[in-house]
Amino acid sequence: MKQLSNAHLYPCFQHWPGTVWFYSDPHFSDEHLYQYRKNMTDEEQVKRINSKVGKNGTIVFLGDIGNLEFVKKLKGYKVLIMGNHEKGPSNYKRERKILEQEYFNPYCSIITKEEDNKLFDEVYEGTLQISPKI
Repeated sequence: MKQLSNAHLYPCFQHWPGTVWFYSDPHFSDEHLYQYRKNMTDEEQVKRINSKVGKNGTIVFLGDIGNLEFVKKLKGYKVLIMGNHEKGPSNYKRERKILEQEYFNPYCSIITKEEDNKLFDEVYEGTLQISPKI
C-alpha cells in the first residue's frame, strides 16, 4: 500500500479527502489467489486497509476488485481505476437514494432516511494520470 499527500495531485484531484492511499488487485473472494496474499483472508485485507485509510482518507484501487460486498466495509473516499476484471463503470459507482425526509418546525430539523450501496465514489476506465509521476 502506497501513501501520497494531496498537495502533489493535479488540482482536479485535490478534493480527495485526507491522505491518499493506493492498493492494487485485492481480488476479494478469489480463493485461488490466497497463496499470493500469504494466505490473508478477505476480512484481513479489509481490516488492514481500514487501519491505514480511515474515514477521512482516500483509497485508490488499481483494478481487479472481486466481491463488492467487501468494498462496502471499507472506510474513506473510494476511487476505482478499473482493471481487466471489471465490467462497466456503472456496476461499481456509489449510489445514494433519499427514501424519506421529515421536516420539523420551528427549528427546521430534517431527518433523512437514505439508501446507500457504499461502493466507489469515483470510477475511471483506462489509465488516469493524477499527478506528474503517477
